[in-house]
Amino acid sequence: MRLQVVSDAHLSEHHHLTSDDDCYFFGEFTAGRDNWTPVKSLVHNLKKLPGEVGYSPYKAEAIEKAINYLAGIINSNSIEKITLVPVPPSKRSDDPKFDDRIWTVLCGLQEKLKGSYRLDIRKLIYQTESYQASHTTVNRITPQELEDIYRVDEDSALPEPSMIIVIDDVLTSGCHYRAMHSVLSKRFPSAKIKGIFLARRRVDYGAIFGSPA
Repeated sequence: MRLQVVSDAHLSEHHHLTSDDDCYFFGEFTAGRDNWTPVKSLVHNLKKLPGEVGYSPYKAEAIEKAINYLAGIINSNSIEKITLVPVPPSKRSDDPKFDDRIWTVLCGLQEKLKGSYRLDIRKLIYQTESYQASHTTVNRITPQELEDIYRVDEDSALPEPSMIIVIDDVLTSGCHYRAMHSVLSKRFPSAKIKGIFLARRRVDYGAIFGSPA
């Protein structure tokens, strides 16, 4: 998989994003239609929780693949200017279903590259409440609802970042990125903010509206 830009042509599938957002993704899949493509398998295995069928070793394998994808785009000319920030998981840290998978990926990335690069990875955003994970419900949380429970971790806020890269596993509506962008830009108004996703979800409009006769 190679890093690709989320273009204006994609915005109808990620309706919370705007043409001003600067976002990228490695691969794509169509929810509910694709068979087990490498991209869909990666996402599925990355989201596994302890006790689920195939949790081990597939979760660890997915984390390692995610680390390698991100490692492949690290550039020595810019990495020291960048702060990598994970989107928090849907559950608070004290919730039994807390799954800090993106932070785990970033810590693995730091370990993998420690001999070559010094990475700035920070949990700049945490949340005050748990909510139903978006991939498990049709009643998805809204950007405003996320903003209401997102908080900046002031203990991690300094030095102020100049370039923030928000990292998440899947780009669907763009809800989480938009909420992250809003909260981070208010706290760090001079920082540039971009997003990188392991995958984006395509929308199969034929499956939604039916194929023409």
